[in-house]
Amino acid sequence: MLETLEMGRRVFWIDDGTYLRRDPVPWMSDLSKYDMQIPDSWATGKLNSGVSFFNPTQRTISLFQKLLNIAELPLERDRLTWASTNLLIDPRGELRDFQHTHTQPKRPSVLDDDIFDNEPSIAAKAGYGQVEFESPWDGGLDVRILDVKKFRTSSGRLGRKQFDFEKKRREEALYFHCLCCGDVYTNDLIAGALGFHQPSLTYDLATPTSIPKLPLVLKLVSLRGTASEMQHAMSFLLQIAHESGRTVVPPLTGTLLDKDEQGETRETEKYVWRLFPVSIWAHPSSVHASTLPQSVHLPPTSIKVREPSFVQHAADHLRSTFPDQRESTRLVDELTETLVLDVSDPEIKDMKDLIQRLTRPFWSTERIVALEGIERVKGKKGWELKSEFGRVSMCKVGLESREKESCDQLCPL
Repeated sequence: MLETLEMGRRVFWIDDGTYLRRDPVPWMSDLSKYDMQIPDSWATGKLNSGVSFFNPTQRTISLFQKLLNIAELPLERDRLTWASTNLLIDPRGELRDFQHTHTQPKRPSVLDDDIFDNEPSIAAKAGYGQVEFESPWDGGLDVRILDVKKFRTSSGRLGRKQFDFEKKRREEALYFHCLCCGDVYTNDLIAGALGFHQPSLTYDLATPTSIPKLPLVLKLVSLRGTASEMQHAMSFLLQIAHESGRTVVPPLTGTLLDKDEQGETRETEKYVWRLFPVSIWAHPSSVHASTLPQSVHLPPTSIKVREPSFVQHAADHLRSTFPDQRESTRLVDELTETLVLDVSDPEIKDMKDLIQRLTRPFWSTERIVALEGIERVKGKKGWELKSEFGRVSMCKVGLESREKESCDQLCPL
């Protein structure tokens, strides 16, 4: 970026976790009027913020030269200390945090859209407190803050299924930037180039030059019940997938049944990453066991897990990338047809019999298989779960924070 600015060229910065829904330029100010136009979430210690625009002025160049100098500091602690402040507000670094070097850059606090809750939040105010301001950097850097309604950062509730208030917000946005795409611990992005965004697991498609080898998938018809029933259903799915050599694709949402204060049954629909630590299942090496509570029970690390919309995304990828290839068409047909297997069928005697069915024709050749009837075999002889799969840990849904939630708080354990 610095080299491009020094050549006298304007720079549009678009993060790889961002996709544009419309041309952003008409919604920006005159491109020649300001040194930089940035979203509300941008700070010099947090450059990864969606869409930004920079003019090749001497003040902008000097700012990026400073950022480059910081990035080249030999000691990591020094780099992190400088990253803990925002040079637009604190050009001398007087607000650097020497005690908590992993904190966010110092800036006025602001709540983004409360995308984690099932109810809409109040409109967020601009973190910089005004639409435009003159930064004290290098004698005066003219900064424009982009409209927060059009240039909005999201932590990822942008799956195929959305709540009503989310759909309304989505129509107002020009782009979405997913801070929590992929595993919440490593923040590796999923399907960013394809325009699919969810704070889920991982995305594994081949390069555009070759047709991907897609796994055999096992999933649930639906996830619904009390916490105990959901826990058993997911444990069951994980064990069957592991023993049949299939890949787990969890449902996007689950419906939790519990009692309200009046004793009436209450239904709450939640995204699966709010019910189970699916990111850790998919990336077991991303978090050290010693950092988790001793009571946390995770499934074996050999289980393969994909994101909830993996099947749909893979089909869309094949249609758009290999539209006229016979092998691609065949794979799309397989991905769009799901065979449902009722495990409570009287002809299926026990767990061993179920595994044999899934590993022999014709079930073994079916790309997508969904299980149902799990609750009807729970507790019966021959249907016991192995200790390494039974009662996998769930998120503590009652501990959800309503304010200032971050990616690593998606699933408190």
